[in-house]
Amino acid sequence: MVTANFTPWNGLPPEARQAGFEQDHQILYVARVAYGGGLHLGKIRADWRAAAIPFGGQEVWVDGAEVWTHRLSDGSGGVWNVPGGSPGDAVVCGHEADGTPLYAARAYHNGGLHLGKWRADWTAAAIPYGGEELWISRFSVLSPGQYIDGDPAFEWQRP
Repeated sequence: MVTANFTPWNGLPPEARQAGFEQDHQILYVARVAYGGGLHLGKIRADWRAAAIPFGGQEVWVDGAEVWTHRLSDGSGGVWNVPGGSPGDAVVCGHEADGTPLYAARAYHNGGLHLGKWRADWTAAAIPYGGEELWISRFSVLSPGQYIDGDPAFEWQRP
């Protein structure tokens, strides 16, 4: 099973992998935090001290985050794929309090590409945004693989 590498958040580590962005193009990173008995996924920015996760209908801010670094255990940099009704080869990045696997997810909303979580029995991904837990039905999940020319969601960064 392929796993994602996370490192404790103490400011932005050089190996952190950009995975999303705000409407104003501030970069977002996949965050993982222990909360409510589980290990939940959300987002963090270089200028934040805590991570935002979707939980219980709210955007919850949690200290003590970890951030996904640029590699998966298979050596690939990871790609974001649309799940086909099952997790397929999606990378397990966390879990609910009962042990149910959670996957890193990202979805477009309000001009940004926001990070959150998905479970195999959900039809939408949960993202933290504007104080709420939002459910977005068009999303992708972190999977093994390598983009040849970089993540296509970041085309706006190219000259």
